[in-house]
Amino acid sequence: MSGLADLLPGPKQVEIDGKTFAVNGLSLAEFAGLLTRFPVLDDIFAGKKKDVAIGDVLMAGNPAIGAIIAAGCGHPGDEKWETEAAALPAQHQVQFLAPIVSLTMPRGFGPFAADLATVLTTLFPPTSDQVRDKVLQKAMRKRSQLLSNAGAEPSMPSGNSRQDSSSPTAS
Repeated sequence: MSGLADLLPGPKQVEIDGKTFAVNGLSLAEFAGLLTRFPVLDDIFAGKKKDVAIGDVLMAGNPAIGAIIAAGCGHPGDEKWETEAAALPAQHQVQFLAPIVSLTMPRGFGPFAADLATVLTTLFPPTSDQVRDKVLQKAMRKRSQLLSNAGAEPSMPSGNSRQDSSSPTAS
């Protein structure tokens, strides 16, 4: 019979300048802790920041990069490790980040984000107001597309569905 430990991908070895370091993927608690500490990472991973480029992740700042590297090296939250990792040359940081990210999300970011969204939606279902707002936003986007295809100017809804659905009559 298998145990959960069988699912742990063994550490990957990172060799830099003749020195070898063992790195691991981050647990969900470590990952969530980083998102809490570094809001720009949270914005990127929550989809609030669209069209994310590698520069966006790197621009999250050396403190975030240092924290990811320290956690991947088995020292989450260790200020000394985080500071030293943040001061490393970019090439060395990337050499650490590549295996840490691949061990944290072995199937890639898309499947990881989808699985995480399923868990969060199940634990924290949207309120009726959130559902209504999302449906209204989608309807307004569709309406704007239809109006722009017809050459009309889109208007904002008043919040009164009867008023919005009736068209003004010309005199």
